[in-house]
Amino acid sequence: MREDLAITLIEAGNTEAPNIGTIISYGIKEHFDDSIRRAIEVHFDNEVLSIVVQDGLQPEDVKNSNPLDAYVKFKDGNSAVIEIQQTWIY
Repeated sequence: MREDLAITLIEAGNTEAPNIGTIISYGIKEHFDDSIRRAIEVHFDNEVLSIVVQDGLQPEDVKNSNPLDAYVKFKDGNSAVIEIQQTWIY
């Protein structure tokens, strides 16, 4: 990952408060992945065990594409579907 990329994470199926947050990569993959995990853990107040993006893609693959679904498994056995959308910051 070389370029900055901004994404917004949305909790699928949540019509009350679906916005998990917006994350900027700053071109550093490890920072990006850690920020995604932290945002999801804070939103759900639960520890993330795994995040799997559809079709084996990575979150940064959302660039110039349709939103991607990510499937999250939590430590307590629950799961959630997160939509990853590219966000433009001006």
